[in-house]
Amino acid sequence: STSEPTFDVENLPDAAAFSIETIAPSNETMELSSEPTGAYTIVPTVRPSQRPISEPSSTVTQTCNGLESNCGLRANKVMLATLHNAMSSIEDSFYGPSHAWRLEDALEAGYRGLTLESCDCGKDGIQLCNSFCFSGKRDPVRVFSNIADFLVDNPNEVIVVLIKANDQTLLRLFDVVFAEAPGLRSLMYSHPGVTAEWPLLGELIDLNKRLIIFQDGDLD
Repeated sequence: STSEPTFDVENLPDAAAFSIETIAPSNETMELSSEPTGAYTIVPTVRPSQRPISEPSSTVTQTCNGLESNCGLRANKVMLATLHNAMSSIEDSFYGPSHAWRLEDALEAGYRGLTLESCDCGKDGIQLCNSFCFSGKRDPVRVFSNIADFLVDNPNEVIVVLIKANDQTLLRLFDVVFAEAPGLRSLMYSHPGVTAEWPLLGELIDLNKRLIIFQDGDLD
């Protein structure tokens, strides 16, 4: 009898940038190769390309996060490949990083969900960190500016961000980001209420409200 294939990840970096179960949403950054033993190895092949992923709907058939069929789905019915602790990477010198490459590379590879944490890092101000500032941190203004730039370059893409706010930093985080990241606020979608129906993904794109942010912590 033929046994089911197993995944051999010995050749992956210690902190692989992208998880095994999410090979598909990419610009061919991973390939699945068969070995003589019948096992499979996921091997990074190329770094995500720095080029627009989508084109304006006025010039081509509209797609929404890569698929025309997504455009008719409500935003809360679309499953997104999501990066946990997206700010934590080897490239950004995090201690015990979650990923090899930066979250900006993950966006180029097809990820559309990001989870982030904010911390009060004293003299360094509000930073994106993994619970503790000493384990590594990223400048939130630069991160959110890069997210905004990605959305401008890719007008048919919608991104969802979940922020876990530590140290009572949520309001201060938004004060800093809105003041220093031009254009970010205009891209954000504001949902009218918990009982309101979510818009279609295509409607968010037409309205150019393509950044949805949820918060965890600092709920007062």
